[in-house]
Amino acid sequence: MNNADEEVLIWLRSIDSNVRDEKILRDNVEKFVNDIRIYDDVNECIAELSSVCEEKIFLRLGSGLSHLINILDDFNQVQYIYLSEPSEYKSSVKVRGVFNDNIQLFDQLQKAINAWKNHHVYLTVCDVDSRRMETTTQDVQNHAARFMWSQMLLKTLLQMPSPSNNTNKDLFEEARRLYANNERILAVIEEFEREYQADHAIKWYKCDSFLYRLINKALRTRDICLIFKFRYLIQHIRKQLKDQQQKILAGWCFLRHEPVRTAF
Repeated sequence: MNNADEEVLIWLRSIDSNVRDEKILRDNVEKFVNDIRIYDDVNECIAELSSVCEEKIFLRLGSGLSHLINILDDFNQVQYIYLSEPSEYKSSVKVRGVFNDNIQLFDQLQKAINAWKNHHVYLTVCDVDSRRMETTTQDVQNHAARFMWSQMLLKTLLQMPSPSNNTNKDLFEEARRLYANNERILAVIEEFEREYQADHAIKWYKCDSFLYRLINKALRTRDICLIFKFRYLIQHIRKQLKDQQQKILAGWCFLRHEPVRTAF
């Protein structure tokens, strides 16, 4: 599955679940998770978990399924597990509790997923893993190559001429394709296309919406095709940052009576 986001909610349902339960979950959870996958068969669910590589799974277990904790706990992709009933099986740090109340469940899911998103937001194309030290010559060479690649890419993107109109057409098309099944996000994309202005690029990027998730994933994973679709938005963000820097330095230099110098 081509997943636009990195957070996935998987619901392994019990036999007593119904269509209304699914509608309630989708209506509430789609506000903060685009990718929701629902399974009735245990084997299919475990096969799906085994196929996941980059995504982080938030797993809801239906009643009568808590015995699966011993198995599910071993999947690194699974971030947290949310139960429908108390479990007599081994305790796991991934189990966040028993939730029979939907409001409480949705609240805990949103807090956990937002916390994970905020911890993994990077506006950089230089993917440096700060959890380990570069210890070999090959490591240093690889890191240097990645850094040079990121600098060359940014320079190329920033120097590309902008068309006079409809600069983000391919961005809109890609976003609609990735979120084709999410009416709420499609409405945000429509608003973005209708109201976007270059001098509001940072405002749109900072919104908790499809935009910052797609940009950061594209930059972190070095997805050239997707990065290219964001080229004009990246230019607009850079220009806004440069303008803000000029204003700040101008005010500072006015007080210090020194000439303005910029880093750009």
